[in-house]
Amino acid sequence: MVAFHTAFGGGALESDTRSQIVRLLQEHTKATVDDLCQALGLAAATVRRHLDILQRDALVAYERAQRKAGRPEYAFFLTETGQESLPKDYGRLLALLLREMREVRPAELSEVNGHESVAELLFSRIARRVASDHEHSNGHSGADGLDERVERTAQVLEKEQFHPLVEHHPDGKRIRLLNCPFRTAALEDPSVCSFDAYLISRLTGCEVEREESITTGHASCVYHLITNAKG
Repeated sequence: MVAFHTAFGGGALESDTRSQIVRLLQEHTKATVDDLCQALGLAAATVRRHLDILQRDALVAYERAQRKAGRPEYAFFLTETGQESLPKDYGRLLALLLREMREVRPAELSEVNGHESVAELLFSRIARRVASDHEHSNGHSGADGLDERVERTAQVLEKEQFHPLVEHHPDGKRIRLLNCPFRTAALEDPSVCSFDAYLISRLTGCEVEREESITTGHASCVYHLITNAKG
């Protein structure tokens, strides 16, 4: 399991250990007490005490795990309340949308049809603006190689509270987003997800293919970077 340090404020998550447990469950979807003990280097009794507090606050639940023999084992996972305890920024999403709605030109709207297309137009504009802001502040160079662009993209996504993981596979790189700062909005309207797709594409210079999404029941969103001659 990946080592990390993160801090969440409020309630059960005031403990750094409980924050780490939440992050591990966020990253791995489910984990047993033994898994958590191994990742955290803590005794089982200590891990169970923290899990009890997380369950008390309805952030974590459990189910019986498959085990061939021996004592029953349970896998812990984040509840919807637990997911919402992670960083969210619905106010910023609303402010960004309102700004683009004010500034979008009628000619642009006349070229699209239907709610989904209008929403994607707005989110593409938002992604372009956010990417441009980060590129300006970070001194972006378009001549950077793919590895540098992916690293920079991960840094931007972390600042945007997506908690990214870069994965390396034989058929190319993928970016897994462990957190969605707009989770409830995205579950209500999947067009919200076009923001992160456009943002990743703009920052990496790659086409992206969404392979997994929280809107289709996955634990996280995964984007496959389709490279071109630029990388």
